[in-house]
Amino acid sequence: MTIQYYLLNNQLSDEPNQQIARVQTRGKKDLDDIVRLIVTRGSTLGEPDIHGVLTELGHVILAMLEEGNAVYLPFATFKSKIKGTFVNHNDGYDPSRHMLLPNIAKGPILKKLYGGNILRVEKIDHPNNKPELKSFVDMSSGAYNETVTPGGMGSLIGKRMRFNEEGDSEGVYLVDTTTQEATKAPFVGLNSATKQAFLIPSSLSPGEYFLEVRVAHGEKIAIGRLDDRLTVA
Repeated sequence: MTIQYYLLNNQLSDEPNQQIARVQTRGKKDLDDIVRLIVTRGSTLGEPDIHGVLTELGHVILAMLEEGNAVYLPFATFKSKIKGTFVNHNDGYDPSRHMLLPNIAKGPILKKLYGGNILRVEKIDHPNNKPELKSFVDMSSGAYNETVTPGGMGSLIGKRMRFNEEGDSEGVYLVDTTTQEATKAPFVGLNSATKQAFLIPSSLSPGEYFLEVRVAHGEKIAIGRLDDRLTVA
């Protein structure tokens, strides 16, 4: 089996083509899954006994942490840490400014697993890299998900919408629902993952339009479309 990953645009970077990796998990496993796997690997203990031991292990770890201990196990190290800054040497812990948090680090067997050449990785296509368009406001009329005014400004809220403004095939588009002709917004004032502010093309003819955001991922173009059709009167 491989660890699968995909690339997506780094929405926090000023570099338009920079990508970051996300690991695609194959599923979620819980304590019951662990118990069943231990049994199938030849344990002489039954599922109830194993479940009881593992449950008690969690209780013991918590008790040791409550006593102020660090707990070292083969797979992980558990400690406590305090988040926040202190005014000076005489300052003390204040729950309104500080937070007590768990500090969990890799143990020896995890270091060996992730530090060597044991795991294999596989690059896959993004499972859902399409921009998600949630709402549009026509700034000239104040209309919400309804009309669009040529030559005016539009505001769009959504997810995964940031694009490379220098890309020929990327941007905000108005698509005629009858002819399927796509007209690109000539100017974008705000280009972020969650919000777009753009100039609506003045050349739009009366009719209905789809509003789309197109984002490049490598050689592929991901297209997100607003559910509502917009009308040019």
